[in-house]
Amino acid sequence: MKKSIKFLFLIIICLGFMFGIANAQKFWVKFIDGDGDGEINFKLNATNSDTQTTYYTGVASIDDHNDYTQLLAIPPNTKKIKRDFTWFVTPGGSKVYDIYLTSDNSTFYWTSQGYAEVESNGKKIVIYWKNFPVTEIFKPKERDDIQITAVPIPSALWLLGSGVIALGLIRKKLLSC
Repeated sequence: MKKSIKFLFLIIICLGFMFGIANAQKFWVKFIDGDGDGEINFKLNATNSDTQTTYYTGVASIDDHNDYTQLLAIPPNTKKIKRDFTWFVTPGGSKVYDIYLTSDNSTFYWTSQGYAEVESNGKKIVIYWKNFPVTEIFKPKERDDIQITAVPIPSALWLLGSGVIALGLIRKKLLSC
């Protein structure tokens, strides 16, 4: 009886871990040239309710966080700071970026690592940074588009979880003989 309870407990922990990883809100942002003119035009609005700290936000390639571009400095007590951006792409193209937040340009907090929550209504995306007093709003201009792209869960994680469960089943089968 004790072995079956241990086994059941192991399965619950593995499934809970995998479910938690799967439901963590980790995302990238996809900027799309919707009108085919070779330009992605958008506006970034940000607020900072901290009274002392300036935060910096920007984008980086999803493959290389060392290659990042700062978009905006958000000074303390900023109710709304905004800036317009234009990125050039092949007509109809897109760019997928990881968004970051930093206060010291040495420690970065990324949307792909679950440091932010996102809300989208199809016309804009709003990024709420967890544990930080900063909110960002990305709004596409003209007929361009901005979408949220979920960060895929590594297949190794699913393989590990299913392997642990399979080993538990094999162990149980061997011990019951």
